[in-house]
Amino acid sequence: RMPGFSVAELRGFTVPDFHPEDRLEYAMEKFEAQLGYPEGTVSQEIPCRRKDGTVHYADIGTSQLTFDGRKSLIGVFRDATERKQAEDALRLSEEWLRTMTESVVDGLITIDDEGIVRSFNPAAERVFGYAADEVIGQNVKMLMPEPHRSEHDGRLSHYKETGEGGVVGKAGREVPGKRKDGSIVPIELGVSEVRVADERLFVGSLRDITERKKLERVLGKIRRRQRKRGSDA
Repeated sequence: RMPGFSVAELRGFTVPDFHPEDRLEYAMEKFEAQLGYPEGTVSQEIPCRRKDGTVHYADIGTSQLTFDGRKSLIGVFRDATERKQAEDALRLSEEWLRTMTESVVDGLITIDDEGIVRSFNPAAERVFGYAADEVIGQNVKMLMPEPHRSEHDGRLSHYKETGEGGVVGKAGREVPGKRKDGSIVPIELGVSEVRVADERLFVGSLRDITERKKLERVLGKIRRRQRKRGSDA
């Protein structure tokens, strides 16, 4: 059923007949490699040709046996087309997300539903002082001071179970961040939940508001002086 040929049509086929011409060299390399494993092996996502000319992908497992006194190779095909399409869709989504995050001015951090950082754009690097490869693959709580660091996993678990709490869906929330050098940076944070190929991710948009907080403190001092002068008059 997978290739669309009848049993009668398949009789007399050779290995090249199963594969599209533009991928034949790759398929033959995999086939020849399998010959070196008498005990059997599996090659994944090999492009195969259907009767109608379309291409599907198969995981092909092989084992050697002797048939009528001749060494033969038996192959078991398992359709891997849907899996490959899903993997390709995920790869394209991740490439799009990476391109998008690298081009924006605000810091963008993507984490999975276990809190592991999946992307960390250049603006986030500038805010925290870490290179992306120092953060990706680590838990995002490394960017938080206490007590937020210790509380993070529990809050994330609570949100996943109930859909409540945390910062998801709340834009403009002020939170402290912890830089690589240990200093604390005030951050304005918004977090959104997204789905990519059935995977739940959280995208945090953030900006360093250090200068804004300094300005707010200066303005606060000015207002207090003005009020004091008014009360003294």
